[in-house]
Amino acid sequence: MKLKLHNKFEITHNNTTYTAYNTLLSGVFSKISKLEQYTSHIAIGTGTKTLDFSAQKLTTFLRSFKAETEEINCDIKNGTLFIKKMVSIDQELPETFSFSELGICASSEFDPDIFNHVLLTDKEGNPVSVTRRAGDTLVIRVTIYLELTNLSDALFISGENKFIRRLLGDDFETDDNTLYAVRGDNLSPNEYVERQLPNMQEAVKCTSKISASQDGATITFSAELGEGETEELVVVFEDQACMRLNTQLVNDPVSTSKSLETEELGYVELGKNIKSVESVSPTAENYTLTHYAKKLADKIEKPFIESFDASTPRYVSADGKYIAFIKDAAVHLYKNENYAFTKLNTTQMQASNIFKMFILDDVILTLATTSPYFRVYEIANNAVISQSVDFNAYNDSIFNYNWFDADACISNGTIILGLILNNDEKRPVVLRIKKVANTYHDTLANPSLTTAKRVFAVQKSPYYDAVVNFVTDTYRDRATYVLEEFNETSNRFMNTFFAHSMLADTTKVIASGRVVLAQKTIAPYAEVYYYPDLKKASESFTTSLEHYASKDGNYVIVKNGENYEIKNLHKFDEMLDFENTLGDYISASEVEAFEFMFDTLLVFTSSSVFGITLKKQYAKIDNLSTENESYLVNFTKYDLMGAAAFEGVKMSLKFSFSISPSAAAVSMTNQTPLSRITRVSDFESFKSNGEVRIDNDIQ
Repeated sequence: MKLKLHNKFEITHNNTTYTAYNTLLSGVFSKISKLEQYTSHIAIGTGTKTLDFSAQKLTTFLRSFKAETEEINCDIKNGTLFIKKMVSIDQELPETFSFSELGICASSEFDPDIFNHVLLTDKEGNPVSVTRRAGDTLVIRVTIYLELTNLSDALFISGENKFIRRLLGDDFETDDNTLYAVRGDNLSPNEYVERQLPNMQEAVKCTSKISASQDGATITFSAELGEGETEELVVVFEDQACMRLNTQLVNDPVSTSKSLETEELGYVELGKNIKSVESVSPTAENYTLTHYAKKLADKIEKPFIESFDASTPRYVSADGKYIAFIKDAAVHLYKNENYAFTKLNTTQMQASNIFKMFILDDVILTLATTSPYFRVYEIANNAVISQSVDFNAYNDSIFNYNWFDADACISNGTIILGLILNNDEKRPVVLRIKKVANTYHDTLANPSLTTAKRVFAVQKSPYYDAVVNFVTDTYRDRATYVLEEFNETSNRFMNTFFAHSMLADTTKVIASGRVVLAQKTIAPYAEVYYYPDLKKASESFTTSLEHYASKDGNYVIVKNGENYEIKNLHKFDEMLDFENTLGDYISASEVEAFEFMFDTLLVFTSSSVFGITLKKQYAKIDNLSTENESYLVNFTKYDLMGAAAFEGVKMSLKFSFSISPSAAAVSMTNQTPLSRITRVSDFESFKSNGEVRIDNDIQ
């Protein structure tokens, strides 16, 4: 990563503006090495000398003024990073004073150290003064720029970054100017992502070292983290994650071959930190590589811009990628990606009188209790776009627009919507909704059932087709449980015995990925069935009263007594506990609901919502035939730093500054940009004997 650190000075007196560039002095490096502010004040003086680069004081100090932060960009995603500090003397100030030199400083003390210097001269280069009299307007601005000219593996974290603010010299208050290094659990790629504060229990303070010469200065922050496998390194300042490096690819991945025994559902476990699978033998054409979690990691204190709680109506997409809230007569839609939530533009969405909302891939279908009853939207370029709808098959001459229940799935671009009419018969109806010639149209399908008590959809997955299921407890005038499954090509009945086992005393059906979970009013309070054959697990929930399954069917949260437990579901008949508990993050008495969002678990209380990241460190290969007892799998695995015996990890964060001869004077008539710092070299990260060093050369 190449960076440039430079500055611009502007002095506006009445209607005349004087400008100087690149006037930083060497003392700024000492401030940066201590992570101290250096822009809180601007000092003026009456000196007539051009100062050299090593100067620390004005030639003749007159006074200083508090500098306000007029504008700042410390978000790496928002272009050039800068801070603009300003002193404004308005017309009402009665004082008269003259000055010929000025510089930024870090205090209001008499004759403070300065960190840049400007001398005012005429066109012949002779020192001159600006005299400010009562009634005059005087504005002094200094802008510090931090420019990134290329990328690196280790990156600043997006959002308001306090470490960048300090490099820019910002004077925000802090009780601790220490930089920390810590191992992190976030496995997202090295992109400009948001990053929550990691677990700081094993954080190590960085020591700083500065060396200077005639050519510049080098500042190094270093920390020894010791032994232990390291998937991520995080740099923390002022209780904020500010830089990160996904270290999985610091070493070349290791190629591995293993003969693995298949589990009952036709999968094999690969273990931790798997990069990719090269081959499976015997050949398995449709195998699925799934990364899943056994551990909860970072806590996301405020995942959304707005404030939501458990009472806010919400809708989660079938894949856990989106979540929509309805609040203040508006739809607030967020996309979950790399452990962070991005808000989308929803100005075209209608928020009133929503009965149900279904977010399926990048299509949104809403059902409303007032006309228009059906609306369809598409998500593109972080915005929700209203679509043209023309429904003729479902019309008010036959059907009402009052529904008892509804659920939907999507298959090959066609939305399959299952409806139960809110009438005496509780009639089930299926609509196929598809886009033709830029308009969404409907076609009608009538299930064999004439009455239904519940409808639930199963999304398309590697294990099963997308289907809509209707459930009834009365069939052909008999009290018997029947489940009818509907997809694009068939209507068929499930075995009535199975339907009774699954649906008797059931209050809620959660269909997620490979799993169908039936929640009941009597013990066992939940039963779990696995696709493709809907095989019932022998383990039942005899004490837990609440259950939340993930959208991919990999996890379930159960409440046993006063505690919530999170378990892995993918291993048939063996629901494995997570390595840590929800109690590490929140008291069970505060929880009102959960939502799984792909790589994040949302926790809802009566007053707020926060997130917990799921560390997807493990991997399995699914959709293997159980006819083979074992498979030979060739795969690559990350060779993590610190994983070998007696291998320690050390991090060095190195900033190198280069300089050129000073030209710190400014002419009032010839405002030629002045150059102080010219050389820029590379930012790189590398490992040597367990060491990761991050080198920054800043101009």
